[in-house]
Amino acid sequence: MEFLGYREGSSIYLRFLDSPSATPFHTLSWLRFVKGVLGNSRIAFLVWHDEGYPSGVLPLVERRFWGARFAFSVPFDAPGGPLGSPPPEGWHRAFDGYWHVRVCDPERTLITPWETLLVPVHVIDLARFNPSRSQVRAARQAERRGLVVEELSGFSEELHELYMRVKAQRGGLTFGRRALQNLFSEMAGHTFGFVGRHEGKPVAFILNFAHNQKAVSYLHGFDRAFAALRPMSALIIRSVESAIERGCSEFSLGSTAPGDPGLAAFKESFGASARPMRIHIKQGALFRFAERARRPFRKSL
Repeated sequence: MEFLGYREGSSIYLRFLDSPSATPFHTLSWLRFVKGVLGNSRIAFLVWHDEGYPSGVLPLVERRFWGARFAFSVPFDAPGGPLGSPPPEGWHRAFDGYWHVRVCDPERTLITPWETLLVPVHVIDLARFNPSRSQVRAARQAERRGLVVEELSGFSEELHELYMRVKAQRGGLTFGRRALQNLFSEMAGHTFGFVGRHEGKPVAFILNFAHNQKAVSYLHGFDRAFAALRPMSALIIRSVESAIERGCSEFSLGSTAPGDPGLAAFKESFGASARPMRIHIKQGALFRFAERARRPFRKSL
């Protein structure tokens, strides 16, 4: 196995992007976007060989900070992971000397001595899409009460304003204006989504990605002032229907925190079922020491 940079590795990597397990977060477009957001980073590929031919590849974003090396296959809660046929054991030795590594393993094929988290990801089998009656009824009622669902045409100041308003209400990771623009620019060939309007004003949105036969909802939300309208029911159902029209076989509603049964029930009401995804995490002794040293300062902020 060997590490290759973007220029040398991307031509090999492209051969694996038609794999049935490849997601929108495996695409070079996504890797370029993540590299741009993280800064001081590079795209790398861990390539395995079998009898002289590439047999598997793990796409990564690698960072260096004061000489310490970090590697991620799952930045921003986005499942990537290996493609092809990587060897289940021994692969972790390639990361000897790294401070911190996170490797997604959605196919659950890798064996490692590192810490392993099991994260449920809710996925809809589009051949069996059957939302609950309550969600279908909520979508119809929202449209009768004036919700107008429009296709998302790309980045706009109006969408950015809605996104920032939603994130201010909910908290969590927020992309700045430039990063959001870059997201639409880099992922243009994989993007589809919808905006919900009420009396002409945008009140909800959903941004989805598609690659091969896999679709995933990535960014979404609604203005809480319009919570009674329940706009997300209509936007999710429209997104799933659009994914079916695009020839996708599954639609992911993303990962769900184990301690959030309400969110899990909401996703399951659209016919999604939970699939456990492994995330392998290496935390070197120096990384753990640095995290403990930073903790008191975090609490004081």
